[in-house]
Amino acid sequence: MGWRKICDLLAWLGDNWDQPEEGIWETRGGRQDFTYGRLMSWVALDRGIRLATESGQPAPLARWIRERDAIYDQIMQLGWSPARQAFRQYVEALARSGRVDQARMTFAKMLTYANHLGLYSEEIALTGEQIGNFPQTFTHLALINAALALDDRLRRPGYIGAAAGSAMQAVPMRRNPTRV
Repeated sequence: MGWRKICDLLAWLGDNWDQPEEGIWETRGGRQDFTYGRLMSWVALDRGIRLATESGQPAPLARWIRERDAIYDQIMQLGWSPARQAFRQYVEALARSGRVDQARMTFAKMLTYANHLGLYSEEIALTGEQIGNFPQTFTHLALINAALALDDRLRRPGYIGAAAGSAMQAVPMRRNPTRV
């Protein structure tokens, strides 16, 4: 894919990121505004900005920066739930943004919501109850991706956090005392 095609795609994204979408999950109720879609739009624009800056390719940087920053503002205003104190797929975003200790603590808390077999449904209610499809592959994949991103940050040279080491060292296995 040539640079002009990338610029065309980012121009389209700049015009359309703020539209309701189908999302990546099995949703009911049609097109909606999803935090994940907004985040991936932010990533695309941010990477386009980096590519143009590092390679010296011509690009409408002012527009891309403006759109990227508008997406960030919308995510922070509308994607954050004060009641839940969380974003969707929050751990990976924290780890990749360098907020490693907060990511580690949130990851450890997330693991407590698994059932006795370590499985998750597609959603967790405010009560901690698993709701929706079960087991949910995408939930497990997101958990694995979050663990890998967190582990990568924890293993980087020079990281000194609350407890340096790997993500897996921080989280004891949850065991159910009853036998099946």
